[in-house]
Amino acid sequence: MSHSYSCELDSKVPPAPLSELASPMNRKQQMIKKTAKRAKAKQNKIVKDNPQKNPKVGYISKAVRAQMELEEQQKLAEAAQAEASPEQAQAEEE
Repeated sequence: MSHSYSCELDSKVPPAPLSELASPMNRKQQMIKKTAKRAKAKQNKIVKDNPQKNPKVGYISKAVRAQMELEEQQKLAEAAQAEASPEQAQAEEE
């Protein structure tokens, strides 16, 4: 009573996906990963009602920083001139 197995049947069976070969613990881990991924995707779709009041400033290049500093110095100089002008006018009137 010997059994003979046909090679044709084995060649037609597609290989099992990895999820079926996985142990029950690995299946549980895969499900946890999938649910976590879905939850994160849902959170990403939600728009925050109150975004951060002071958003983080990205990288500012040296050239842009130099330009900003130059503009700030010019504003200070103009403010100093504006303060000096009324004082000069008062001195001339006396």
